[in-house]
Amino acid sequence: MPFSCVCGGLVARARLKVGRDGAGIETLSIHGELTLAAPVDPAGAGLLLGVSDAGGSWLSARALPGGTGWRVDRAAARWVFSDPLATAAGGITRVVLRERSRPAGRFVFRIAVRRPLPPPRPLHLPAQFSIRIGRPNAAPCATTAQNEMV
Repeated sequence: MPFSCVCGGLVARARLKVGRDGAGIETLSIHGELTLAAPVDPAGAGLLLGVSDAGGSWLSARALPGGTGWRVDRAAARWVFSDPLATAAGGITRVVLRERSRPAGRFVFRIAVRRPLPPPRPLHLPAQFSIRIGRPNAAPCATTAQNEMV
């Protein structure tokens, strides 16, 4: 399910943290800021997340559907997805997307993923990720710049 984000914005202050527990589970914590030109509704349209290495090989791609598990505040400026058992979207346990008041279209996000430890494979660092809110290749998206991830 990898997707393209060639005309999207850039993710600023991007952070990707990878951890492992003793039970063979890998955890990913992803957060950053992005600017999107179009209105968004992840609770209705869902969210796509892709993580790739510097060589462009997809390490992980997840589709989180809209609907069940999402909450929206009254002002439609903060969306929260919660699935502690990680059953809905291949390991995504929590998403928080909050629109900042200035500049318009600016969002802060945090995504947590738990999944079984993948098999070892060659990795070309730095990793980068893309996030799309809505349908594949038809909705606002943003990606980290090459060598921007820390």
